[in-house]
Formats: sequence, structure tokens, C-alpha cells
Amino acid sequence: MSPLIISIAVSTVGISPVDSITWQLPSLAFENPAVKQWMLPASHSIVQVEGDYVHTPDGVVDILGNGERRWAAVAESFMKTGGSTVWGAAAYSSGKETGRIRMENSEPEMVYPYFSVDTLGGDMNMEHYSFGGGYASGAGRWAWGLEASYKAGLYYRSVDPRPRNTTGRLEINGGGAFRLWRDYHAGVSLEYMKYKQSSDIDFKSQMGIEKIYHTTGLGYHYVRFAGTGYSTAYSGHSFDVAATLYPSSGRGFSATAAYSRYTVSKILTDLNKLPLARVIEHRLRAQATYIPQGSFGLDLNMEVWRRRGFENIFGDASSGVYPMIGSVHRYSHTGTTLAAGMLRQWHPRAATLVGLRLNAGYARNELVYLNPAQTRRADAATGSADLWFTMPVATRWRLMFGADYNGYLPCDTRKMQNDIYGLTVNSFGVRASVSATVTRRIVLRLSLKCTRLKFSRGLDDANAANGALAVIF
Repeated sequence: MSPLIISIAVSTVGISPVDSITWQLPSLAFENPAVKQWMLPASHSIVQVEGDYVHTPDGVVDILGNGERRWAAVAESFMKTGGSTVWGAAAYSSGKETGRIRMENSEPEMVYPYFSVDTLGGDMNMEHYSFGGGYASGAGRWAWGLEASYKAGLYYRSVDPRPRNTTGRLEINGGGAFRLWRDYHAGVSLEYMKYKQSSDIDFKSQMGIEKIYHTTGLGYHYVRFAGTGYSTAYSGHSFDVAATLYPSSGRGFSATAAYSRYTVSKILTDLNKLPLARVIEHRLRAQATYIPQGSFGLDLNMEVWRRRGFENIFGDASSGVYPMIGSVHRYSHTGTTLAAGMLRQWHPRAATLVGLRLNAGYARNELVYLNPAQTRRADAATGSADLWFTMPVATRWRLMFGADYNGYLPCDTRKMQNDIYGLTVNSFGVRASVSATVTRRIVLRLSLKCTRLKFSRGLDDANAANGALAVIF
């Protein structure tokens, strides 16, 4: 649950309309900034300092490391001003990715399967910066909105090999909506995202340098350029278009469908910007929700994607330039997730709230490499349960306790028994917070969450913890 949601649930001693969190169910609809203005009925802001600790057993996903230690400062605001709504957020975080083996790139979800790897790796220091904001308003039957954000990252290591990775992601999103009948609005939004990542790997040791390999997926690498390309860059962009039907009151039926196309290329900078490989990904997301009243809601979510990797073929170098003579499709990752859920809230007595969230679903991941031929596939059942309650103590204090479970149970695997998609994973979490009213408009909150993951195949458990101190006003 995000800090934004928790702040609404505990910011007042008494129960009010904004204490209901059923509004979070149509989350996909709120990606349209014209619709986001109806997300909450009142203004609020939060400033928070938090810390995260994650440790997973070695051998789960070696290339991604075994954990993370991080602290962050976050500020968010959602304000109603007359007939308009403005929002904004800024954040800074610093920490370390631990147990990183082999991979020298960052943000792997953006660039896979085309990594730069070696046989050493090591802990990676990291810093993240982000800021953004949006504006939405309306007149008559029309509503409109615009938002933009920028996220940057810096990753580095002070021992050999010494990568210095910088990342940047710019997102611009605009949308509109038209009232069809009653409070139901039909909306359309278009989002553009530009992504860049640069990586320079350096060695200071007098004993020589480590050989760098460029992966192409499922354990293969680009043999011709092994030992070269210590400076790389990734350049990509995406377009996302979405259509939404949403009631501005938040009560009733809503539906959203979104399609995105993402492309990114890997470039060997120190080989005259040689375009080694590229990715093309198509993704379709859909969501339907039904919220008849503030204490009950149903949701249905679907996501389908296909990510294809193309390796470029080059002729003999002439004056240090490799002429590109072709491109071949060899890697493919396709997937499907389906999930249905419900949320129910009760008020057993004044100013007390009890909530239950249940989800059940299905997931499929299929990885294919065409030459040499290799196919891996896993089908799994998924499920989750979340129970929480919040209650006042005396006149100025409020307590919240919660527990959750998430399960991933493979029911059919093909050559993925030892892959992360082929492991049974059970996650158990508990959380608690205490809030104190400082003034009529200011609340101070201290929260803590602990999670344990249990894996099949005899692996050790994974542990995660998050603590935060927030000022809500």
C-alpha cells in the first residue's frame, strides 16, 4: 500500500468519506490525468522519510544480486483549488544493491535481455532523483489534464570492475474526458516516455582487466564482441494510449484499456556507436471495477505482453566502423496475467475501520531463443489476501495493524524448475503504524512493515523491512 493511500486512512481520528480506500481499485483509470482529478475528494500532502532493507538468498536471481539497503525522502501533494486540481511529487533516495553477480547494467527491466556481464560483479551504490506534477480541470461536459515527470539514477562501484551507470526517464502524459450521461465520463490519454542509460566500465588494478560479455538471452552472448564494448548506451522510447470509462463520483462501473509500444537499442559506444541489438515490446493492459458503495468493490485485471529481441549482424570493420548488413529475431518473452479481486470494509464502531482484500489469478511466462532453439515456460496460480484495521486510542492517537499473504504456485513448468518463474513463492507480511494529531491539520505517523518470502527448492527465506516517519497535512 502506498504512503498516499495510508495517509488518507489514518489522517483523522474520526471516520470520514476519504477513509475509504476502495477508490484505489480503478488504478489504471487514474493514469489519465483528466480522470485523476476525481481520485480523491479533498486536498492532502505528505512528507516522509523511510528506510528499506531487502535480503534474498543467493541463487534465486544471481544476476540481480541478493538484496538492497536504501533510505529515501519523499514529498507528495494533491490539492483542490476551486474547480481545478494540481498534484506534485519529489523524491531522493540513496543506498546499495548487494550481492550483485556478473551484471553491470542497472534497471534491468528496461534493457533485458541485452546486459553487459562479467564473472565478478559486486555491490553497487545507487542514488535516485525524481520530480513531477500535473494539472487537471474541466468546464461543462469536458475535462482535461496534463502531467510530466522525470526520474534519474546514478549507480557506481569503487572496486574493479568499476561501472558508472546513469539513467534518465522523461514521461509526458495528456488526457481528456467527456461526460456521456449522469457522472460517467469517456476519456482518452496519450503518454510519451523517453529512456536513456549509459554505462562506462573502468579497471584500476595493475593485474589486468576482466572480460566483458554481451548477453542475448537464456544464457547466450554475442561471441563476436566478447571482450569489447566497455562503454555502452541504451536509448529507447514508448507510446501509451488508453481509453477509459469512469464515474466522477467514484461509485459504479469503470473500465480502462491501455496499449503501449516500447523500443530500446543497445549501443557499443567505444566501437563507433555500434547498434548491437534492439528490443520491441507490445503490452496490453485492461481493468474493470465495480464499486456500488464506499465499503465494497470488485476488480478484474488483465495484462498481456510480447517482448522480442533482434540481434544485428555486421560485416568486417573498415576504418574502425562495422557496417550493419542485417538483423535477426532470436529472443522472445511473452506473458499473460489475469487476476480478480474484491475489497470489503466494515465499521464495527465509530472511528474504527476493518478491511479485507482478496485476489486470485493466473500467470504465464514463456521465454524462447530461436537459434540454437530453446524454450522455457511456466504457468502458475497466484493469490493474495490482505487484512487490516485502524482504530482511535484516546483523543489524539490512532493505531493501524495489518497482515498480508501473496502466493505464486507453478502448476506447469517446462525447463524452468530452477528458474525464478519455476519456484513456488509464499510471502507473509505484517505492518503497523501509530499516528498522533499534532494540530487540527497536522498528523505525525510512524510505520513499520516486515515481510518474509519462502521459496521452494530448499532455498533460504528472504526478508524485507520498511520503516517510515511521515508528516501528513
